[in-house]
Amino acid sequence: MTTTLFGTDGIRGTAGEGIFTPPQLMRLGHAIGRWLHEKYPTTRVLMLHDTRISASIIKSALKIGLLESSIHILDGFVLPTPAALFIMRELDHTDIALVISASHNPYHDNGIKILEKTAGTISVEDELIISQYFYQTPCRERGWGTDTPYIQSADVYLNALLKKFPGPWMRGIRVILDNAHGATSHIAHTLFTQCGADVISMHDQPTGYNINAQAGSTHPELIAQLMRTAHADIGFAFDGDGDRVIAITKQGIIKNGDDILSILSLHPRYHTTPTIVGTVMTNEGLVTHLHAHNKTLLRTPVGSRHMNAALTEKKLLLGGEPIGHVILHDHLPLGDALLNALTLLETVIATNNWELESFHAYPQVLTNIPVKHRFDLAQEPFASLIHRYITQLSTGRILVRYSGTENILRVMVEAPTQDLAQLVSTELIHELIQLFTSHVTQIYLPRNSDQVPYHEM
Repeated sequence: MTTTLFGTDGIRGTAGEGIFTPPQLMRLGHAIGRWLHEKYPTTRVLMLHDTRISASIIKSALKIGLLESSIHILDGFVLPTPAALFIMRELDHTDIALVISASHNPYHDNGIKILEKTAGTISVEDELIISQYFYQTPCRERGWGTDTPYIQSADVYLNALLKKFPGPWMRGIRVILDNAHGATSHIAHTLFTQCGADVISMHDQPTGYNINAQAGSTHPELIAQLMRTAHADIGFAFDGDGDRVIAITKQGIIKNGDDILSILSLHPRYHTTPTIVGTVMTNEGLVTHLHAHNKTLLRTPVGSRHMNAALTEKKLLLGGEPIGHVILHDHLPLGDALLNALTLLETVIATNNWELESFHAYPQVLTNIPVKHRFDLAQEPFASLIHRYITQLSTGRILVRYSGTENILRVMVEAPTQDLAQLVSTELIHELIQLFTSHVTQIYLPRNSDQVPYHEM
């Protein structure tokens, strides 16, 4: 059985290590090239990347493998991940995009996402085929490909968004944008300005080393502080590759993806949809809120792949995660931070909800624990420990799961009160750390395993 190279969000790792070294990346380029020749009638791919220092060498090594496989490359340079889908829709004979990015991770990590024009993320079956070809002897008999700069890429993406939101409809509105020194740095300010807003941009000077560093959607407290002194009407914090957004009120109150889902459910396009897709991380308070509005929440495992599958199967329009990854499925099969920010602001204006009022959230404590090994949480003694705390918490939820993109164990506790949630979280984490450090079991899950166990009440 072939071991997959892919995790929950493409291939992810530390730049300069493992698969992210030039020889391995060239080998991966050959594998992707072989897969492309077999699956698609055309052999042209779009390449984009974020602002990490490692993007250039990763892109160059991948290109060698692709070019030796007679693949024709359009290089769109630095743009948000979702821009790939908008651009491919404007191009003939381009069905696949490769995006080099590690999203919200620090600069020393990087990743490769393979996107299909209509479906978004490629299927698990295609990932396994690419992985199989990677581990086989590379085939270099096809000839030579071409590498063409696609300098219109930013304009194509910008115009696609402006077409959906034409005119200076933000006139008189002051907006603060936190770009995380990432892929939105050179386009977000222009987009909101052309919509008529008075824009203040922050963290928009990427150096290659500062992407997501104390900035963006993972650190919205920084833009929240500025909101109170800059007299802005609303703020948006993006992540490094531009597929996540967190909103901030004029008072500096942070609103996460659950809040955004709640507000967007009142948008004219979505207010009649009976079901909204969330994940196991979605706050139970949103479930109660939706029930009060005759709507239901469909939970999936964490990750855009699972949300998109549910949205597609059930023919639904709106889904998202607390981290700010929201999918407007009538537009795209994955999250687009800029599109979502514009749609949220459109909803705020229509409903006059400048306080971004959403729902009453259950008190929640979420803790990330760095781990070196991934022990199977469904096995003893982990299973009994987690079950014991679940049974002790008569009202609320406990969720323990591994991150799909980082070596982190995530522990989430929801309870009727903040004090109880904190107490249960502290005690559970203490015991989990003791078990991990004692190495009581040798059952191990590789970093990129799709079989990520979770326990939930």
